[in-house]
Amino acid sequence: MPTTDIFQVHDEDDFATRVLTAKDAVIVGFFAPDCETCDTIYSRTEQVIEENKEKVSMAKVNIDDLSELSQKYGVVAGPVLAVAQNGKILKKLSGMPEIDEIRKFVKSGIGEGDD
Repeated sequence: MPTTDIFQVHDEDDFATRVLTAKDAVIVGFFAPDCETCDTIYSRTEQVIEENKEKVSMAKVNIDDLSELSQKYGVVAGPVLAVAQNGKILKKLSGMPEIDEIRKFVKSGIGEGDD
């Protein structure tokens, strides 16, 4: 099970170590620091992660600081949520989803819901 619910990704090596090689699915949040929509989505996602803290963790990626990493996964603007498992990004959710949509996305990412 994840030991840290939410953590900041510091560089590509950190992403590879903590996200791509993680045993369990990791929700990856691609956010920009000066983005109000990102703040709203992060707050909603943080609540969902807290509800599922024994089952999932979340990696925060600052798309301004880690633009090459973000672009590598097709993210050019935030906010974008992604599910990473088995060394790859499996699916993404972008825009301004309501908390119920984020909840469904997270649950499907950890194998508890429908896609």
